[in-house]
Amino acid sequence: MDAVDRYGSITEAARRTGISYKHAWDRLADVQTAIGRPMLRTRRGGKMGGGGAELTETARALLRNYQRLKEEMKRVVEGSEFWLSI
Repeated sequence: MDAVDRYGSITEAARRTGISYKHAWDRLADVQTAIGRPMLRTRRGGKMGGGGAELTETARALLRNYQRLKEEMKRVVEGSEFWLSI
């Protein structure tokens, strides 16, 4: 989702992250199914271009929460307090 947000395209996001378009689309569909709300607004392209994708506000909130959780987990795991308590 972060790459789609950054590049405005599922195709470009997949290319830049080194995964297939189908894999990217399938993972995005999995998240959408799990959440039960749309994650993307897409515009159909074609030979002349013009397509693209953008995250919905639901997807942006999910991405922000993921980033916060990731940073918190990094802080916990890298902190000596965590390891001393074990």
